[in-house]
Amino acid sequence: AVHMRIILIRITCLVFVFNATHTIANSTTNNERAKEIKSSLIQNNKQSINSNVFNNYSQPKVVKYLVNNDISIEDIQEAMESVATEEGIRSVGMLPLSEMVELQTGEKQRFLKIYQYMSPKDSVVLANYNPEFSAFLPIRISLAEDRNGKMWLYSIDIDSIFRSGKVINPKLDRLLLELKRVINAIMIAGKTGDF
Repeated sequence: AVHMRIILIRITCLVFVFNATHTIANSTTNNERAKEIKSSLIQNNKQSINSNVFNNYSQPKVVKYLVNNDISIEDIQEAMESVATEEGIRSVGMLPLSEMVELQTGEKQRFLKIYQYMSPKDSVVLANYNPEFSAFLPIRISLAEDRNGKMWLYSIDIDSIFRSGKVINPKLDRLLLELKRVINAIMIAGKTGDF
C-alpha cells in the first residue's frame, strides 16, 4: 500500500510538472505570437500613414531668408504688406505667437510671428482640383528670431507641396508658379525692407 501510494505521488508529480511545462510553453508561444502580431500591426500602420500622407506629395521643403541686419520688424512687416497689396494677394491673418506667450507667462520670448496670405479665388481653384490641398492654405510666412538674435523669414516651398516638381495640369501649374513668385517676392521685400 505504501509502495502504491509512493507510485501515485510520483505520477501526480509528473503530471503536474508536465502540465506546468505545457502551460509555460504555451504562454511563451502566445507571448511571442502576440509580439509578432503587435509588431505587424505597428508596421502596417506606419506603412498606411506613409502611403496616405506622402503618396501624392514629396516631403515639404522650407524656403528661408536671413533678414538684413539693419531692418526693423516694423519695416519688415510694412514691406511685406505693401508687396502683397501690389501683387493682389490678401493678408488673411497674423499670429503674434511670441507676444501671446509673453502676455500669458510674463516672460520675454524670442520674436515669432506668422503672416498668412492667399487669394480666395486661387484657394477655391486649388481645393476644387484636390480637396487635400486646402490643408496647406493659406500660405504662411513666419518671421522668427534665432538664438543669436538674427531674424529669419520661412515659408513652405510651394513646389514641394503642390507640384512635386511636376506639371499637374497647365492651368493649375501656371497658377502655382505665379503663387510661388508672389510669395517669394513678399519674402524678399521683408528680407531687404524694400518695396
